[in-house]
Amino acid sequence: MAAAKILAAACFGAKESDPDMHALHKAEWPVMAAETFCLFMIAIALLSGNESAKLAFSAFTDGVWAVVF
Repeated sequence: MAAAKILAAACFGAKESDPDMHALHKAEWPVMAAETFCLFMIAIALLSGNESAKLAFSAFTDGVWAVVF
């Protein structure tokens, strides 16, 4: 959503007061909620899966990429 707003402002000269920018702003929280729910479902699927799925989950929490995630 942020990228869409930046693109609209930079490339198309959209102002913050434009109705389209307000629509993008209103859509930000529902999109973030859906993304959070998807991450939660992925975590549950990895935790309840087989041993390799559990190892994949541990890469997110204990591995090199844990800080990034």
